[in-house]
Formats: sequence, C-alpha cells, structure tokens
Amino acid sequence: MAKVSITIDGHPIEVEEDSFVLQAAEELGISIPTLCYYPHITPYAACRICSVEARDDKGWSKIVTACNYPTWKGLQIYTDTPRVINARRINLEMLMSRCAPLPVLQQLAEQAGIKEPRWGYGTDTCIKCGLCVRICDEMVGAHPKLAPVSTTTDGVYLAGGCQGPKDIPDTVAQGSAAAGQVLKILNQGELFLDAAYAAILEEYCSGCKICNGLCPYNAITFEDEKKISLVNEALCKACGTCAAACPSGAIIARHFTDEQIYAQIEGILA
Repeated sequence: MAKVSITIDGHPIEVEEDSFVLQAAEELGISIPTLCYYPHITPYAACRICSVEARDDKGWSKIVTACNYPTWKGLQIYTDTPRVINARRINLEMLMSRCAPLPVLQQLAEQAGIKEPRWGYGTDTCIKCGLCVRICDEMVGAHPKLAPVSTTTDGVYLAGGCQGPKDIPDTVAQGSAAAGQVLKILNQGELFLDAAYAAILEEYCSGCKICNGLCPYNAITFEDEKKISLVNEALCKACGTCAAACPSGAIIARHFTDEQIYAQIEGILA
C-alpha cells in the first residue's frame, strides 16, 4: 500500500494510506485517550474520547475520532487544541451522566480536568464501549445479542417461550430465524469443524474421569474397555477446562499448547 506523509502536533510521519490516525500517533509516542478501542478488532468510535482535530493546508478543519479516521496525503492532526479538549470533555461528561463513578471514567475525567461532571453521575455500571459484544463477534464468533436463536450446542436453536416470555410477533420471528439456521446447516452437506479442540493422550490417561464431569459441552466420554476418556472433536469447543483440570497432564489443547503460546510471546517480544 502507498505511503503518505502526515503531521501530528507538528511531527511528520510516513504511514500507509488509509491507516488510522491513532496508530500513527502511537508510533510517534503521542498519547490519545481511548475507551472503546482495542487493537485487534475493528474500530468502533462509540465513546468519541479519542477526538482530534483534522486540518488541511486550505483552511479546512473538522473534529474526528482518531481510532477510525483514515490518513491521507497532507493530513494535519492536532491532539490538544481547545476544540479537541472541549469535545473530549463533553463526550466524557455525557457518558458519566448515565454511568456510575467507575474507576476508568474517573481516571479519564482527571486527565481531562473534570472535577465534577456538569450533569452529575448515573447508576449504570456498563460504559457502553461495546467491547464484550465485538470481541465475541469478531474473535470468538458468537454472542447472544448477535445470535439470539443459537445455543452453545451447534445445531440446537431456541424459539419462543423456551427462552423467556415473548409475545406472538417475537415468537414467530424467532421461529423463522431458527428454521433458517437449520436449513442453512442441512444445505451445506458438510460441517466444518474448528481446528482448535482438546485431545487426550491415551498413554497418559489414568481414567480418573475428572474431565468427564467438567466438560460443559458433554464432549468427553469414558471408554470402559480401554479405561480412558475420549474427546468428541465435533462437540468440543476448545474452552480448555479439561486441559487445565487433568491431573495427569494427558489432555492437550490443540493450537494452544504451552510451546505454541511461548513461541507467540517470543515472536511478539523479538
């Protein structure tokens, strides 16, 4: 991708075109406060705490969010102008007006010079960052709010009163959604399994059956003939509960072994 030259608080830097301002600021060591940002998922810009001022050489100026604003040739970014400070304060005070005085908000308020929010405090303990939903959606692949008819067992779906009290339109809508999910599976012809799952090393298994009772997905059965436990790969969700609990160290979490995790850490620190 092509490189473009931009400046942040007067400091020039070359970055990839359409990369985000926040990443460029981090490369320069310039701190921009964030609340809903996480580097490994798509920027959300819900909190707008990372507001900065974007300018060009023709007098254009606009308050933008650094986490998801793309860079372009000649872009000038300012992180501490009066407009920026005012925008951050207003956004933070509006959030504080609905939330309880949580430590993360108090810390940001101290940085912004807010001693007492003008609209007071609320009682909500959720800061509306959306991280829980987005991480489950983009990294884990499931969340009740994004898959309202799904369950933790593949192929089993909920509809109507079994999930909770519902009126007729909601029940009909859920029934249609559940039927659609089932038809999608039936039309695939094949089921694709996750490469990550637990595996039991038979030579180390002592047959204690501890893992059988711990598995939340009923993916582990005991084979009486061999006196060992076995994992059903199709049911296993790689949660790691059995691997952590096995007293014999006979269960490995495929793609999450100690050696692989150490290698990843060494790669990051290299």
